[in-house]
Amino acid sequence: MILLPILAIPFAAGALSFAARKRPAMEAINLGAFAMLLLLAVTLAAQVLREGSSSMWNGFLYGDSLSGLIVLLTAFVAVAGSVYAVGYFRDDDHNRVFEEDVV
Repeated sequence: MILLPILAIPFAAGALSFAARKRPAMEAINLGAFAMLLLLAVTLAAQVLREGSSSMWNGFLYGDSLSGLIVLLTAFVAVAGSVYAVGYFRDDDHNRVFEEDVV
């Protein structure tokens, strides 16, 4: 069951960030979502190492040791990118990108 939230969190974070349209809210959503994603990726990797492969929907979503490693590495890069993106959000706010009359 952990595979579906791993896929859903980035989509939900994008939709929430689009709806928020305020820099502080977007930063919090972005960092929070990808921190949760990293925790889920660590959980998936531990689950795969402990119990073997994991599948969902008759094997449509399948997690083995290689995919667990890839998800873990991707989640780590996503968290690092989220932290780095905060500077870009603040620069966009400084350049009036988020104001109503500009968009």
